[in-house]
Amino acid sequence: MANIHLCHCPYSAANLAPDGVAVASTTFDPSAPPSNANDGSDETHQQINRSCFVSQAEIDPWWRLDLGGLFDISTIELLRRTDSGGEDLNLLEIRIGISLENNGNNNPRCAVVPVSISVKMTFHCNQKQVRYVNIFRPGSASMIQLCEVKVFAATPITGVNVALGGVAAASSQYDFNHRPSVAIDGKPYSDDTYGSCYSSLTESNPWWRLDMRGPHDILSIEVLRRTECCSHVVNGAEIRIGNSLENNGNNNPRCAVLTVTSNAIMTFNCNHMQGRYVNIILPRVNTDLHLCEVKVYTTTQLTGANVAPRGIPTLSSAPASVENSEHMAIDELPGPTDNLETCASVALQDNPWWQLDLRSIYRITAVSILSSGDCCSEQLNGAEVRIGLSKDLTNQRCAIISVSEGEQKYNYQCGIMDGRFVHVYLPGLQKTLTVCEVEVYGTLLENVALRGLAFHSSSSLENSVASEVIDGNRSSTCIVANEQPGPWVTVDLLVPYSVTAVQLAYSADCCYSYDVRVDDTSCEVISSSSYSLVTLDCGGIVGRYVTVIHHDVAPPLCEVEVYSTLENLQNSFPQLPPPHVKDYCSDVSCSRDYMFIPNEPKTWFEAQSYCREKHADLATINDVQDMYRVMEKMGNYSDFWIGLYEDVATWRWSLSGYYGESEAEFRNWGAGEPNLESATQDCAGIQHTGEWRDLQCDLLNFFLCLDGRTGALKSKILVETAMNWSDAHSYCRKHHTDLLSVRNQAENQEVQSMVPEGKLAWIGLFQDSWKWSDGSYSSFRYLSQEQPLLGEGPNCAHVYDRKWNVRSCDTKSMFLCYTFKKKTIVRISADFDMSDPAVQQQIVSQLEAKMRNMGITDFKINWKMSGQQKQPKQPPIELTC
Repeated sequence: MANIHLCHCPYSAANLAPDGVAVASTTFDPSAPPSNANDGSDETHQQINRSCFVSQAEIDPWWRLDLGGLFDISTIELLRRTDSGGEDLNLLEIRIGISLENNGNNNPRCAVVPVSISVKMTFHCNQKQVRYVNIFRPGSASMIQLCEVKVFAATPITGVNVALGGVAAASSQYDFNHRPSVAIDGKPYSDDTYGSCYSSLTESNPWWRLDMRGPHDILSIEVLRRTECCSHVVNGAEIRIGNSLENNGNNNPRCAVLTVTSNAIMTFNCNHMQGRYVNIILPRVNTDLHLCEVKVYTTTQLTGANVAPRGIPTLSSAPASVENSEHMAIDELPGPTDNLETCASVALQDNPWWQLDLRSIYRITAVSILSSGDCCSEQLNGAEVRIGLSKDLTNQRCAIISVSEGEQKYNYQCGIMDGRFVHVYLPGLQKTLTVCEVEVYGTLLENVALRGLAFHSSSSLENSVASEVIDGNRSSTCIVANEQPGPWVTVDLLVPYSVTAVQLAYSADCCYSYDVRVDDTSCEVISSSSYSLVTLDCGGIVGRYVTVIHHDVAPPLCEVEVYSTLENLQNSFPQLPPPHVKDYCSDVSCSRDYMFIPNEPKTWFEAQSYCREKHADLATINDVQDMYRVMEKMGNYSDFWIGLYEDVATWRWSLSGYYGESEAEFRNWGAGEPNLESATQDCAGIQHTGEWRDLQCDLLNFFLCLDGRTGALKSKILVETAMNWSDAHSYCRKHHTDLLSVRNQAENQEVQSMVPEGKLAWIGLFQDSWKWSDGSYSSFRYLSQEQPLLGEGPNCAHVYDRKWNVRSCDTKSMFLCYTFKKKTIVRISADFDMSDPAVQQQIVSQLEAKMRNMGITDFKINWKMSGQQKQPKQPPIELTC
């Protein structure tokens, strides 16, 4: 068995800017010096934080950073000022190099800052030997306002053949033995009798293409031609590199033209050409194309976090010794050069492997493997790195390790590969595998189930709350089924997603029969021996509802995880729930009922009067669950008033139902606030002094959340990640309850102590001109993005085609009222035995029919028998409607 050694060499992309020295052509005032733009701070509000550089208005203003030495530069990141002057960054030039001619402004240009409202902008420069970074505006008198410049160094490792992890295609193939993939199988044979050369059919302009799964910086390409025949057929073939598939990729820029010599191996320098696709095309008529091996050498930059230590490793058999256990390959310790002290190793066997289970789905971009050095690095030669969702060895290949003399670390870019498992696999008989360290670079795909709603077959599940399967906890909160087959659980993602994979976490190992569907399409079942965590490959099925159906008795299901790489933004409004869902509202939203009035069209104000007289008020819709119930009740009706109307803009809280008398009106504005300096200062923040300010809602600030859930560790949480108000609002609602409401002076004093000095934090106060007829504080909106041009008013909201739209309140339309549900106790006296189930059923059926005739459909009828009673029995019937 081959020894796999995987050793750790830490990598981090360093921001070089804070160690440099900044100067500028001019400075506006002492509070905005050049050094502010490389102080390491991400603050973008100059008036509050004094962390931005501002020049005077002048001709050809510039800012320059001296890195103090020569560095290979990967990317440069700029932060725009957000309180004012952000447009002064537009159309600036970024120039980098080693010259101080014209104050450094004559160095090569990396990029021009586009006209944009983005606060953070990233530019890929990929330039070697850089000392000076200039931000420069040539031309008329103007200013530069710049909050932060970050300069990231590259750590390139050259000589990696990424073709081994790619996917080959061609215009045609002679037969299966001459298929396109054999030209990247890693075999060095130039004689076709070994079965390792690609051949096309005779045709015009035959081509062969390599998809490297992502863009690469290509150093050189090596082509091995056939030697036993057809040597000169490839003469004149063109190598083309780029990201386009126009004309099957054959229109991409040309790297070289093949010229056949006595050497079977031809090498071409591509000078850092960028591209995902490598094409070899022979522009001739009635010819065929033959290639025995194509190698593509690139620079490989390992960026991001090494996620390998998060996983669980295993070996194909018992380790060679206790010191060589599977965990040694992810211990983050550098491996030795002459022994196996920190390496994972397996004794001699056929087809040995080392496996890493990341336990979640990651988007993996690169893998780094460290061999054991002088001891036995050759034992890694030919080992394959495979990544995917399956626990077996059928996953896609990222690379084949080709050991080079003097090399110990091998880095491979995998393009973009989604997976849970990483294998290092050495095919062959009686091999020894030794792995010193494996690093896996990638990002965790989002579990979009956490954004959604869950519900289950209530007839089969008792004492369980469906939301427990999407609470992010795989072990302690589970739903338990009765001893009956066929229970199901559905997760509503609220909008369609492209579903990559679904994972089911059970309380213990199980092997039950189940079906997982995205809408109506079943996912593939992935074999796995760890049945407590099951992974299913859904292959990018686009859908909104993920349903788990157990055909047998269901084990305790603890979590349903749905991993996605793409949200379908074409449908951002709710749709009707799936047909098998009968009860789809929470206890809170079920406390009121909606009454639709279809036959008496009225203006909004007439409808308001009608609803207040006959019921409670025009409908208030508090959340997405309410919206579902509305659409289910409306059926085919698609145009009706709801209780939302436009009024004078006032300040209000995003959270409703949380206030005592006058508490919703509490304010603690600072002097001169709210000042409404900008028409978009519609959001409020609290300073560390306790005073409130009105601000533009797109500024980035810390924020305060309220957690009103039962059992929450604390009710007020400061989140020290800067977001705009809308994103902060969404975060608080997703992870807690809402943005914080401050109801009185005592709470204000408590909250101000949580805000760091010199900082400001968003609270839940915002300015809004839309109000609900019943005076509730619900900030929930489903307003369509495409609203018509309206007059001065009054304007009111109506539901049209499942979206909220705005029109004149004087339009006559159907409308929706709401009423509060009531609990009614009905006592029935009779001379016969009321405990007889048949009698009870007959009475319940008659009551149900009566209720439906009255237009009431959302109700429950329960019997409650009195205790010790004499005949005739008079059990009260509790009627909830």
